[in-house]
Amino acid sequence: MVNILLGALQPEAERPSSPRSRVSMEAEGRWLIMRINASDIAALRAALNSYLRWAAAVLDVVDRVR
Repeated sequence: MVNILLGALQPEAERPSSPRSRVSMEAEGRWLIMRINASDIAALRAALNSYLRWAAAVLDVVDRVR
């Protein structure tokens, strides 16, 4: 599952929509480690909300396909 999430979210991290935040990700066993660096709290909140929503959408699709 972690590899599915990583594969789905990595393109977003490689091409950020805003210069105010950067995200790096790596798989560690069953865990997806995300590091979010942001220039301010609003950018951090926006990036965190976006990635959590995208991850939830990916997990929902995987659940429906299975």
